[in-house]
Amino acid sequence: NVDPVLLGLTVLVVAAGLWVVRRSEEPTDRGRRFAFGAAVVLLGAIWFTPLATLAEHYLLAAHLVQVLILMGPVAALLLLSLPRNAGISPRSIPIPLRLAVHPVVAIIAVNAVFIAWHVTPAYDAALAHWWLYDLMEATLLLVSVLFWWPIVTPCSPPARTLTGFGKLGYIVLATIPQTLGGLLVAIAGHVLYPGYGTGPQLVGFDALTDQQIAGASIALVSGSSAVFEDGVS
Repeated sequence: NVDPVLLGLTVLVVAAGLWVVRRSEEPTDRGRRFAFGAAVVLLGAIWFTPLATLAEHYLLAAHLVQVLILMGPVAALLLLSLPRNAGISPRSIPIPLRLAVHPVVAIIAVNAVFIAWHVTPAYDAALAHWWLYDLMEATLLLVSVLFWWPIVTPCSPPARTLTGFGKLGYIVLATIPQTLGGLLVAIAGHVLYPGYGTGPQLVGFDALTDQQIAGASIALVSGSSAVFEDGVS
């Protein structure tokens, strides 16, 4: 399952990461190399394996796993792989980019994009058009990097550093909309995404059961993500 758009995006991510590392005057330590390698491996696992086919054509639960890995470990590890001193002056960064990683902007962006892509018309359109699904994956990765930036604060001095309690509150606020959205999906009495109902049934349950499992799991996934993010912070 080699998607040319996602393959190109993966190459771009790798190239950008290597460019930042080479600009830095810091020696690259083993931890950052491991973080970068792990992020690339996880991208390959969710974009170029049968999981991607299951997520795009058969199971909402598989899509949930794909998005969890993309928005959690992948985005966090990419930022953890960056040097603290990237040789880039904060004042040289355009104001829109500095605003994009502001905690208030980032938390709104990550939830707005996630919800916007998963309303029924948008997500069904993504299931019907592979290039739109790819665009969804790319934008989710982008806003996830913005969200993680105030937590990981790479390439210091960062524009804004949150305290320990600030990071905890930031994480909790970020998970509330996704948890509520998951509950709404779980209790819906009909299939929200008809695109999943057109293919063959897998693992013995229909599209509605798959939807209920995926929706109910979001609350647990959000809690697990909060624990993981708090540990990184």
